[in-house]
Amino acid sequence: MSPANPSKAYTRSLTPLERRFFRAPNSFVILIVQIKGAIDPEKLRVAVNAVQKRHRLLQCRTLVDDKGNVSFTTENVQGIQVTATVRHTADQWLQEALDMQKTPFRITEQPPIIFKLLQGEDRSDLIICCHHMICDGLSLTYMARDIFECLAHPDREIALLPDPKPATRANIDAAVQLAPDWASRIQDANKAWEKQKVSFSEADYLELFDAYWKHYTFDARSIELSRSQTSRLLNRCRREQVTANTGLLALLLHTQYQVQGDDAAYLRRTGVAVSTRNFLLHPPGEAFGLYAAGAMFDFPCNTGNSLWDFARKLHQQIGDSTSKENILTGLASADAIDPTLLDAVQIKRFGHLIDPRASGHQKISEFCEREDVISAMERNRAKNAKRGVLLTNLARIDSFPNEGGLEVEKLFIYPGASDIFEKAFGALTFKGSLTLLISYIRECIDEETVSKFVATFEQTLKKELDL
Repeated sequence: MSPANPSKAYTRSLTPLERRFFRAPNSFVILIVQIKGAIDPEKLRVAVNAVQKRHRLLQCRTLVDDKGNVSFTTENVQGIQVTATVRHTADQWLQEALDMQKTPFRITEQPPIIFKLLQGEDRSDLIICCHHMICDGLSLTYMARDIFECLAHPDREIALLPDPKPATRANIDAAVQLAPDWASRIQDANKAWEKQKVSFSEADYLELFDAYWKHYTFDARSIELSRSQTSRLLNRCRREQVTANTGLLALLLHTQYQVQGDDAAYLRRTGVAVSTRNFLLHPPGEAFGLYAAGAMFDFPCNTGNSLWDFARKLHQQIGDSTSKENILTGLASADAIDPTLLDAVQIKRFGHLIDPRASGHQKISEFCEREDVISAMERNRAKNAKRGVLLTNLARIDSFPNEGGLEVEKLFIYPGASDIFEKAFGALTFKGSLTLLISYIRECIDEETVSKFVATFEQTLKKELDL
């Protein structure tokens, strides 16, 4: 597909937050759009091209110089990949989405996003797979809505958005300051890395990607709440004076305790994704980009006699962990780290998976085995890194246009998976119904436990919502 011509030339460095995902082998965020009606693939390509003009990062590839600096640029960018295939079954979309992660993005040639249309006679599924360094879950929903606006009104001129300010230190209130001891530790790590620095090539990272995906087997299950169930859940949360996000997380943690207990320390560790869009000095609005952070905390999972007493305590913990000050302090910390160190962390973390016969294995093997500042960081991380539950909840997503013979019926968000997040959940509410994807790695949790988790969660819903 021919690229959309940018309105003007654009180049900027990746932010440290973007850089954290740049070389990670599992940096995928996927949105699945289920549609009543058949989409003409060529009309979809035209709509994607139009929306590409609206969002600056959809016009960019990455450029890596000989010093390891990485930038987004609109220069010599190839078009976005849009493919179509036959939709054979109603659940085909899930395996297609999982399989799309196994192919690395051609980030130095084209925007790191691909579209795949599963086309049936009266039903279609659109799978949008994007690199996390240029997007978050909300970005994908905003862009998908723009695409369906273009499909519904192909003759309407699409409004271009101004280039958004990225989530960097310059976009954070000056009152947010790192604790002196933490700032000093980051500075010491940067100085140590400057003396120990090792550069890796694009080929090295492709070897890492290939080894990672040969080693791990990703899977996912979907859970759908009806409009009635969703309404009852929301009403119960209001009655118990907690947010819907807290209520959902409480149900997940309660289910985890019933199925797995909490003897293992990692089961008492939890994470939630947080949007930073309204925390910044220059909010990006509905622009495409990475405006998400994570809040991690420890919390006992034994709900005791009352799930909702537990939920109210959890609500306080979430509020403290996701406060504007805490989230922005985390962003400021990331902004202070040498970006090339963030790249090398991925080699240190997963380099041992690479086949010894690979072309660059000796260099990577020696790097993984040597003692350096990253080794110390990784040992410290490993102590408390693994977590039982990670929840990404996009909350309520506004309806999409239904003109042009197409009706968007359901949305699913796949947040990716990790060896340190045993069970990652992607949730959103669309047209009054909550959809939930549980994403996991088979080498990290067995299928029997996942099946029991899903069944127990559904039983708990019926009990707590009086269904």
